[in-house]
Amino acid sequence: MEHLFQKKYGCLNQFLPADISVGGKQLTTFGLTINMTKDLQLIWTKHPYKEYSERQYFDYLTSGQLLREYLGIKSILSVTPFGFFPSKEEQNRILKEFKLQQKTQLIEDRIELYICECCGDISCGAVTVKIIDRGDKIIWTHFAKQSDRDEIGEEIQVDQIEFDRQSYFKAFSNII
Repeated sequence: MEHLFQKKYGCLNQFLPADISVGGKQLTTFGLTINMTKDLQLIWTKHPYKEYSERQYFDYLTSGQLLREYLGIKSILSVTPFGFFPSKEEQNRILKEFKLQQKTQLIEDRIELYICECCGDISCGAVTVKIIDRGDKIIWTHFAKQSDRDEIGEEIQVDQIEFDRQSYFKAFSNII
């Protein structure tokens, strides 16, 4: 795409200042990498299995793409911790972790993005992330599979995701 654009319009640097925001994408021009912030939404998702058909949970939508698709999660047996389980105390604890208001129960203060649909226990397998607060941005980085609170499993090889701070916290404001 860059080559076609460059052929048609000339030097990319004329058109792409360092602070450009184009649909949450990361742009690389002439060795300069620009990380773009993505939008985060939590959308109600109905469980695909009949036995759980009455159960719904929030799923992450990052700039129009489900996070599970971005991460390459093929199993529909994992759900987010938001909305799927009835315990308000557990929902509040997880929400505070995502809002960076309290430490998590996992090594390196990681957060569970996707958990077991039946019990929510990490020993069944989870997808976790490290969340970093950079002032005006919230960054999800080092995505990994994890089945033990004290040990990080296989890292998922994807780029980190950067969110605008305000839109990040707004996405979690309607939960519970």
